Amino acid sequence: MSFLDQLKGYQPIVNEDKGGFEIIKGDYLAEITALKPKKNKEGVEDRYELTLTIRENLKGQDATNRNLWRSYFKDGENSIKDLMNDLFTMNVNLDNTADEQAFENSFLAAIGAKGTIRAWGWTPDKDREGNAIPVEERTTRQMFKIVNPAKAKKQEKAPF
Repeated sequence: MSFLDQLKGYQPIVNEDKGGFEIIKGDYLAEITALKPKKNKEGVEDRYELTLTIRENLKGQDATNRNLWRSYFKDGENSIKDLMNDLFTMNVNLDNTADEQAFENSFLAAIGAKGTIRAWGWTPDKDREGNAIPVEERTTRQMFKIVNPAKAKKQEKAPF
């Protein structure tokens, strides 16, 4: 069907807000769909952003095709090492032998790599300064960790 055939007689409708994503909990097979430098508000590339797309539910509620993101700040104490470890856990090795440009050029090798992630929700009770957050203002955040697939499968609980 051509572009014009698809739109012939079509009347646009207003999108509805359905409340956003639910926090997911479980183990999932995810694919790296993007890894790229990102800029801050001042236009400075200060971090790398990894995008993972869930491809299969291993344990937990269904979240197929859901995207998860993680940022790795260039000036973070262990942030770049965390990026290297996360990708290594997904069987991806980045080029850290030359310079930052060679490192970034090796990001293409990560696209399409698959690995296991464990996802959960976390509700902080204090802000970054250590001040208590009132209960009615607390927001649960989606958390995840890239894990060794063998470890993910060992998390099954024995029946009582």
